[in-house]
Amino acid sequence: MRIRELIEFKEQAPAYTTQAQSVVDEGVNDPHIFKAIAMIGPMGAGKSTVAQQLVGGSGLRSLNLDNFNELLIKQGKVAGGNLTPDQLEKNWELTQKQKGNWVSERLGLLIDGSGRNIEGLVKPITELENLGYDTMVILVNVSLETSLQRQQSRAAKQAAQFGQGRNVPLDLAKSSYQQIQQNIPKLQQLYGNRLLIINNEGAVDLSQEKKVVDRFMNAPPSKPAAIEWIKSHSQYQGQQVGKQLAQQQRQAASAARAPQYQQGVLR
Repeated sequence: MRIRELIEFKEQAPAYTTQAQSVVDEGVNDPHIFKAIAMIGPMGAGKSTVAQQLVGGSGLRSLNLDNFNELLIKQGKVAGGNLTPDQLEKNWELTQKQKGNWVSERLGLLIDGSGRNIEGLVKPITELENLGYDTMVILVNVSLETSLQRQQSRAAKQAAQFGQGRNVPLDLAKSSYQQIQQNIPKLQQLYGNRLLIINNEGAVDLSQEKKVVDRFMNAPPSKPAAIEWIKSHSQYQGQQVGKQLAQQQRQAASAARAPQYQQGVLR
């Protein structure tokens, strides 16, 4: 049996190497490592639809508080269509934990937000940039009328599917919308050509915007912090792979040298 194990190991050794290298590739050499896109805009602007057209299938990790909020709606845990402060706090904590896991590996991120609070947008982007991330901001915008109509439509659809929909107070929706519009000049000043504004009224051709996003996504990391991190982690993971393969080879060689028995006769 040990000789058979050695033969199997020799046959599978290239596969072990490939599998181990794939771990390195997905972590350190992830196609969009050190890339972060903040997708912002008023409620009902259609950020998810635009994101699907621009980066769908790219492998960016979606960091979105609404993912957890909508899960509660689907589970029938949102009484009256309004999340409680405790539910919102819990979902925020889950989102931050998710973010921490992904950022620890410097994986590409798609961060969903509103842009209503400038500081709440700038601070996490700056933190990522300090780690070596390249960042851009995409503002998906619509008129106030369209924003309110889409919110109402989404709530009605959720209610039809799950028995309840998320209700956003009208005054909150309006004030949030106005704050986002007032922040646009500041965003332009802060991010310059790294800010992409998309008017998402009606049928929109995003072919030119996709080219801009693709160029950003496909450009290799250039910041010193990113280059140093990739270099150090590539060396470390490469060493771990080498140690694993060396151990497997020693085990296989030991199995080959061991005496073999067949029907009680030493061979």
